[in-house]
Amino acid sequence: METDTKLSALTDDVLAAILCRVPAPSLAASRSVCKAWRGLIDDPRLLLLHVLPCSVRGLFINYLDHDMPHLFARPTSSVPRRLSFAIVCTKLFYSGYRVTDHCNGLVLHSRDDVNGYARYVCNPATRWWARLPPCSGYGRTFLVFDPALSPHYEVLWTERDPENPKDNRRKKKLGQDAEAETPEEEEGEYNSWRLTEWSPSRWTWHGFSSRTSQWEERVFVRECEAAGTLGYLLLHQMRYIPEPRWRYAAYWQGALYVHCQGEYVSR
Repeated sequence: METDTKLSALTDDVLAAILCRVPAPSLAASRSVCKAWRGLIDDPRLLLLHVLPCSVRGLFINYLDHDMPHLFARPTSSVPRRLSFAIVCTKLFYSGYRVTDHCNGLVLHSRDDVNGYARYVCNPATRWWARLPPCSGYGRTFLVFDPALSPHYEVLWTERDPENPKDNRRKKKLGQDAEAETPEEEEGEYNSWRLTEWSPSRWTWHGFSSRTSQWEERVFVRECEAAGTLGYLLLHQMRYIPEPRWRYAAYWQGALYVHCQGEYVSR
């Protein structure tokens, strides 16, 4: 009774913190102790924590003058020089690809991330892969996966940049369908655009979930002040290069932190 009383005084969070340090075989055996213990282990998916790698085995590097990324890693007997991820990609019927994001063991890659071509999610360790439904348009994609919370992954897509009226007008002129505007009207439209707050109070993204296998529109509501105006952010941005070597994101403690144009971070 004394032992039961001491255990009952511990919160579920404390017990989970203790159990996550138990080796996987013993943790699996602990599920049979009682229904409460099974729920304590299964609800936070403690066993899935043992699936995650405990160390970095290598780095994928995208090169501007190479069609495929390179793996920088220590050669071992268990990992061949040709990573299984590259073998997976040779089955996707194109020769070139780029790693655009990764999260907790899953890798997001595509033939052309900027122009919205085919996108794939794969697990290099198991050689599993899946092709995402098309999501057209200029934009960037980010991968979110936390096996400790769910076996499903999500991919978030957002437009690359706010539409510049001068660029938009130039595209229309190339298509010869632009209405004639006076220089004063063009300058007024551009100045109005430059003074627009960014990020917007309601920011529309698109999200793909492996649970539903489809893209859905998602609207994020800004909870703080804007990072600045579009004109200000344009003055404080890195030179754009159409390759996935800039402005990445990091998934940490249930939130995605995105390095946005204008050199600010959005959560």
